Amino acid sequence: MKLIDELFKKYTLNEEALINYGFSFNNGIYSYNKLLNNNSFELQLLINNKILTGKLIDISYNNSNKK
Repeated sequence: MKLIDELFKKYTLNEEALINYGFSFNNGIYSYNKLLNNNSFELQLLINNKILTGKLIDISYNNSNKK
C-alpha cells in the first residue's frame, strides 16, 4: 500500500469541500495545482475514482532541462 493511501484511507471524499478549497472538476477528475516556495515548486493533486495521486515539481529544474 502506498503511503498516500494509508494516510487517507479513513477519510471520505467530500466533493463540495474540494470545490470550495480550489479543486476543479473536469471529465470525472478533481485537480488542484498550486505554486509553492516563491514559485520554485508546483504541487499537482488529482483525484480520480476516489484515488488521490500527487506530484511536486521543481520548476527551475524542469525549465533548465527544456533549454
